Amino acid sequence: MKKIQEILKETKGETLVEVLVGSLLSGMALMTLFFMIQVSHHLIEKGNRSVQASYDAFNQIEKQEMEPEAGTITIKDSNQMQVEIEVSVYKTKDGKLAVYAQK
Repeated sequence: MKKIQEILKETKGETLVEVLVGSLLSGMALMTLFFMIQVSHHLIEKGNRSVQASYDAFNQIEKQEMEPEAGTITIKDSNQMQVEIEVSVYKTKDGKLAVYAQK
């Protein structure tokens, strides 16, 4: 009987409050980790879509599916001298990307 009373009075173990606070902190850490993984996945997917759209646009231009437009590039230096170069401008169908080549 004395042994049981000693066990009940012993304070070496963890209290219920300590266990609950530890569980709460662990849960918050896991939720933060899950949120970071979810956001990272979303950003990777968004980046992949952007890269794929760029590759598709460059491929469209390289195939020269669109007729080039005539254009002029003007280069000026600090002495107000300028050079004009006639170029062909190739654009994607939506007009978001363009490259030029000297005629």
